[in-house]
Amino acid sequence: MFKVKTSMKKSALCSGLFLLLGASCEPSQVGSEQSTVREPIKVCTRSDGTCTDSNCDDINQPYQGSGSDFSMKEPNTLSYRYKLTGFYRNATGSWLVRGYHVKQTPLSPTHVPADGTVTGLTVGGVSQKLVNFDAQNGNVKLTYCTPGAAGCGAGVNVVATGTSLLGVQIKLQVPYAPGLTAGGFIDYTLQFDSIPQVLNLVSPSSVDVRGFKFSYFYTGLAPQSLCQGPLGVSQRTFFYQDSYWHPETFLRTQEASAITVTCELGAIAACMSWGYRPWDTRSFNSNTVSLRSWHAACVNMKTANYCGDGVAWTRYGTSIYVNDPLSPQVMGGSLARLEAFWDENGALCVNDGNRRVASLPWSTSSCYANIPSCDTLGSSAASSFLGSAIP
Repeated sequence: MFKVKTSMKKSALCSGLFLLLGASCEPSQVGSEQSTVREPIKVCTRSDGTCTDSNCDDINQPYQGSGSDFSMKEPNTLSYRYKLTGFYRNATGSWLVRGYHVKQTPLSPTHVPADGTVTGLTVGGVSQKLVNFDAQNGNVKLTYCTPGAAGCGAGVNVVATGTSLLGVQIKLQVPYAPGLTAGGFIDYTLQFDSIPQVLNLVSPSSVDVRGFKFSYFYTGLAPQSLCQGPLGVSQRTFFYQDSYWHPETFLRTQEASAITVTCELGAIAACMSWGYRPWDTRSFNSNTVSLRSWHAACVNMKTANYCGDGVAWTRYGTSIYVNDPLSPQVMGGSLARLEAFWDENGALCVNDGNRRVASLPWSTSSCYANIPSCDTLGSSAASSFLGSAIP
């Protein structure tokens, strides 16, 4: 039997429904807040973690106290920070950055899409051209060549992976935040600060799900961890390829070249550490199935994203049991006090009396009036869906 901690965004009753493992909800760290959720929860990204909005978290990195963060400072504004959520390849073969300028307004935070470009690599102090960025099954491989050298662009390439990624830098250009000079760019440098390491802040964890200490900087700024824990302590960054996730809606979009960048305690990475690795397979109803949709169901379950709209109805540190009908099982916790069954779109049903945080005003949610009790699915549902229950 497995008993695990849920992750979550902050609720209106404290400073957040956290997305992931790691910290309790501490009202003393925030200002006064409304006790009822009236509108869809948005993401608060104040760099010190304090805010009056009902949500101080996102699916990439939980708010764990002052200093925890998953965004990059911008050199010309205090109103925005840049959130790097991934990379992708365009039709011409160039590598682009997928990201957002996040407005630093506690009561009305917004994500402004702002994709950038990868301008090159630095390996051992030498500028290189990025040929390919690969993170299949979470294993990062950077293929490069020296600009102007014989064979560069004609298949004479070098691959950096595993221990050889230590010290490698990725150069980015992203457009200025709204309101600044049109056509201006920020030049960021990203750096691998470790060899691959097991994401062991999550329990249980998988030895084959590994990430990196990973930092960013620009001219005039000392290196900062991309995934910062409490008091700015560095946590690991994880990369995987084939999907990207919207930071507000939690919507997953499958795309072959898309590389997601996330933190080890985020629901996306944590569910993989638990064993729901989207590149793996299991037996289900006597068929071999991919775990991709089971991983997405886990992300919804871990964040109590009942309605599938990016609103999480839980608090960080809340214990649940998890059970799946896969063979062999990834998790086999008791469903005696069943909370919900889950798929990649959210909760299929919810037993209101067994919600993991009953005090949160779920009756204000977008799906409360339409989502059924799990009793309507019958006892056979446990053999078909991912289930969660309270201890």
